This record gives sequence, structure tokens and C-alpha cells, in this order.
Amino acid sequence: MTDVNEVAHSRQASGTRALVLTVALSTAGSATALISATGITTATGGLSRGALFSGLFLAASMAAGAVALPFAPRAAHRFGTRQAVLGMWSIVAAAWIASGALVIAGAPPMWVVMITAPVVGAGSAIAGVLSSIVYRAYLESADFSAVVARMTVWRGIGWGLGALVGGFFLNSGSEGIGLVAAGLVKIPLLIVLARHAPAHALATPERPKAPWNEIRGAFAECSTLRRTAVMGVSMALFAAPVMTLVVPIAQSLRHAPLYQGAGFLMVGFAIGELLSPQVVSKLPHGGRPLVNAARTGAIAGGFLIALGLISGFFSFRTELGLWAVVAIGIGAFRFASRAFSQGSAAASRGLENAASSLAAAAFIAGIAGPIGVLGWSLALGSLGAEVTAALAGVALAIVSIGVFLRTRGEQVRA
Repeated sequence: MTDVNEVAHSRQASGTRALVLTVALSTAGSATALISATGITTATGGLSRGALFSGLFLAASMAAGAVALPFAPRAAHRFGTRQAVLGMWSIVAAAWIASGALVIAGAPPMWVVMITAPVVGAGSAIAGVLSSIVYRAYLESADFSAVVARMTVWRGIGWGLGALVGGFFLNSGSEGIGLVAAGLVKIPLLIVLARHAPAHALATPERPKAPWNEIRGAFAECSTLRRTAVMGVSMALFAAPVMTLVVPIAQSLRHAPLYQGAGFLMVGFAIGELLSPQVVSKLPHGGRPLVNAARTGAIAGGFLIALGLISGFFSFRTELGLWAVVAIGIGAFRFASRAFSQGSAAASRGLENAASSLAAAAFIAGIAGPIGVLGWSLALGSLGAEVTAALAGVALAIVSIGVFLRTRGEQVRA
């Protein structure tokens, strides 16, 4: 009996190791796809409209994700959470492979990536919001914030590698191959999810209400979830675009060679992502995770302000070196804030409603995502990257401090 248990434990441990490694590989594919696709849109738009075209691509992806998110609890209930994640990532992988093949075959690249954007956005949104529930079962942890932080390490490794690989494909003019590669490297994760069951079985979620009624009811029921959504919206508006618009930002900052500069900035964000679990572990977990989400959000805003100041007052090698430091800070505190926000959302209405609560918070942030990207894109063209980053940092800090004070005040009264 003991031997059987040891074999079962060994298989579960093997599945967990395979999961974290393939998540890193899948994330590398996402980074390669992002930098390849935005490289295509930036090149199509040129210096005057490159940021706008990239913003339109990202906005189309995010808008489709926002529309799809309310259906995440229903997909988890109907197919099972793990199967829903597996199916959505399969769609994303197929979409990138098909789009890359079309670009290689000579189809207009801009049209290809714009048509692909909604498919990728919808699939990634549903898979992303359900993944933390699945990963929690594999990692045998009761703390959602800790699970998100731990997986962030592997995503950070993957993001850094994918950014470097994406920069190589762009510099060599082989964006189509980059898109195909982005889809292919997601296949190992699909195999792991299909073949290795998690250590803890995933309960079938309760049957949700109609998608839009589920979202509305979740926010009406829980004030903590509402404030968590405010943090998510502020991050989507002010912080997230700096990580997705790296190519047009590097173009706005007149960095040459362009793609190496963009890849360097992305690597800085990835290193920060790797360090975010350290930030999570250093903050007290006894109180509400929302307090920590607000703390780290305010600090991320400070680093955004620093990015604007550095680019406004320094140049050439000094600027590039300081970019690295600030990018690491933005990545570390932005992803720490996300980990705490997801933990807050998941626990806000009980674990039996975790999928519904996570989907509700992600839906509101998803609506803000296209607005943030388009706002940044327009601001990059009219104000420049320096002013845009500084203003975004000020706004993020103000909102985060407001959420912090409101939540701490409620804790004191309780």
C-alpha cells in the first residue's frame, strides 16, 4: 500500500514539475507572439502611426477577451475547469500557428494579425482566469496569492526568453516564423494538462447564472470585490500598457536599434516578474490581500513616474542602464499587485464562487484594457513616452493610495 502511495505521489510530483516548466515555455510563446505581432503593426504604421496600429491590435484582443470572460464560469461548469483551460489554450496555439503560416505564405501581415487578435484575446482571457484555480490544485496550496506569485516566477522566465527570441525574429525580418513558433511551444502545456491530473481533484463549479447576471450579482454582493476591481482597472489603464507597447515605446524614445531596445525593456519587466514572489512573501498575509495589492500598486506607480523622468533627463547608455532598473521595479510591484488582487478576488465570496469572482474582476479590468492601450497609444504619439509614463504613474499612485486608505479604514472599524 505504501509503495502504491509513493508511486502516486511521484507521478503527481512529476506532473507538477512538468506543469511549471511548460507554463514557462507557453509564456515564452506568448511573449514571442506579442513582440512579433506588434512589430508587424508598428512597421505597417511607421513612425507616425505605428503606436496607434499596435494599440488597435491590442485593443481588439482585449475587447474580445472582455466579452468572453463572463462565459468562463459556464465553460468551467460544463467542461470542467482543467478541460476548459486545455481547450482555450489549444485554440490560441492553433490561431498563432495559422496566422504565422499565412504571413509566411504572403498574406498581408497587418490584416492577418488583426483578424487573429479577437480569437487569441477570447481564448487567452478564459484560460487565464481559470488557470490559477487549476494551478492551485497542482501546487497543493490554499493561498491563491502565493500560487499566482509562484507561477509568476516561471512566467517571468518564459517572458524573458520569449522577448529575446521575439527580438531575434523581428530583427531578421521573420515575424511569420515567430508567430508559428509561438503556437508550437504551447503544445507541451496542452500535453501536460491532458495527461497529468493535478494532486487535488478540481470540484465542478456550481452552475452559474446567466453570464451577465453572474457578473452583476457578484459586484452587488461584495464591496471587497468592487474595490479589487478598481485596482484591476487602474492597473489595466495605467500600468499594463507599458508592458505590451514596448516596441512603440522604444520607437517613441528614439532607441536604436529599435527591436533590441524593446527586447531589453521586456527582459527588465521579466526580471521584475521573477522577483515579484519575493515582494509577495515580504508583505504580511494576515490582513486582506487587497491592502497589499494597493501598497504594491502605489509603488509600481512610483516606478512609472521614474521611467518618465529618466527618459526625459538622460540619454544613450545611461538611459538604457536606468531603464533596466526601473523596468525591474515596475515588473516586480505590478505583478505582486496582480497576485494580491487575484487572491482578494478569489477569497472575496468564498472558494466555491472563486471562478465567478475571478471572472467578474477580470471582466471589469478587461473592459479597461483596450481603453488603456488606446489611451497610451494616442498619448505616445502626441505627448511622447516620457510624459505618458509619468502621468500614468501619478494616476496609478493616486488610485492605489485611495483604495489602501479605504480598505485599511474598514479594517480598523471592524
